[in-house]
Amino acid sequence: MTQTRQKPELLAPAGNLAKLKLAFDYGADAVYIGGTRFGLRKAADNFSIYEMAKGIDYAHNRNKKVYVVLNGMAHQEDFVNIKSAINELKTINPDAFIVSDTGVASLVKNHSAVPIHTSTQASVLNWRAAKIWQNLGASRVVVGRELSLEDCKLINLKTGIQVETFIHGSMCISHSGKCHISNYFAGRDSNRGGCIQSCRYRYDFNIKSKQQSKFLMNARDIMAISLVPKILQNNIASLKIEGRMKSELYIATAVRCYRKAIDECWQGLEVDFKALEHELSGISNRGFTSGNLETKAGADSINYQYAGYNRYTSFMGTVKGVDDVKGLAIEVRENINIGDHLQCLSKDGNIYPLEVTSLTNLNGGLLDRATPNKMVWIKADFNPAIGALIRKVLHKTETRT
Repeated sequence: MTQTRQKPELLAPAGNLAKLKLAFDYGADAVYIGGTRFGLRKAADNFSIYEMAKGIDYAHNRNKKVYVVLNGMAHQEDFVNIKSAINELKTINPDAFIVSDTGVASLVKNHSAVPIHTSTQASVLNWRAAKIWQNLGASRVVVGRELSLEDCKLINLKTGIQVETFIHGSMCISHSGKCHISNYFAGRDSNRGGCIQSCRYRYDFNIKSKQQSKFLMNARDIMAISLVPKILQNNIASLKIEGRMKSELYIATAVRCYRKAIDECWQGLEVDFKALEHELSGISNRGFTSGNLETKAGADSINYQYAGYNRYTSFMGTVKGVDDVKGLAIEVRENINIGDHLQCLSKDGNIYPLEVTSLTNLNGGLLDRATPNKMVWIKADFNPAIGALIRKVLHKTETRT
């Protein structure tokens, strides 16, 4: 089967409607979202059917796409409601359902015209498995994270089905996300949205009567930005960023960096991957690995020392208004003080310095400090778009639990 070289889609997570809009504003081609049922992120904000409809309209008006997850591993009792959920969701015109269960896939195929994307939880690890899903109606497979770029290329070559792979974010230590530790530790089914991330815990063990304590299963995050040139050569349809529960700054930074890498590589330009890697290391992460995309993941893909997150940037607020005299109206996320040196992560791809020389409340009163959930004006010599994010570069990398 011949291949036609294509520019890959950049697919971002969206835990709520505001993050959906943010992902598109910073350059995503598509987002994946979840409702309140049948997904794998029960702790996320998630979407009501009304919010989904609003998000899909927002996307389609901008020639973007929205995929809805129905990727929980369905038990018999779930089928009482899944069919009605599909019938309701299809009326708002999502661009695909992300499905891991063959029974759910059969309902989607028989009761809607919505395309099927096979979830990574289905463990598609070879082209024969991809072919079976294709016969079930799938137009795309989100391959297991155990696969290399060459494996992805072969699946597409043998079947013609679109291939989607993860390129940034948290990794699960278990096989394609199939984990039962939470089931036994807490009675919560990780394959139906109840994961308590038991793999991130510290465990004590004995070797030759010597007790040790390590984070034995704490997988590092995947970062594949330097592999974008190879990805473009392997005809992968979609590059997926993980993180429906991550912050606005995380989404904006990750999308901005991968958008820049994809576009510049596609145009044949020289890309400063070191700078982009540095940017990505500023948002929350557990340390990085390239996973299995080049070579099989080994011991260096586990962070044995700690389970917290690293970061060297802090999300300070969001631009809610722009005035030529007053400056920027900021909805404050963390304390902002006179003298702070901040940055504006603009939607145009630029980063603007913002020195806090004055703070005023909405009534014009002078402030020494702006506290979270307040609105303040900060003088600025640039005019970013509404919704741009304000961040602070920390003096040193922080590790937070």
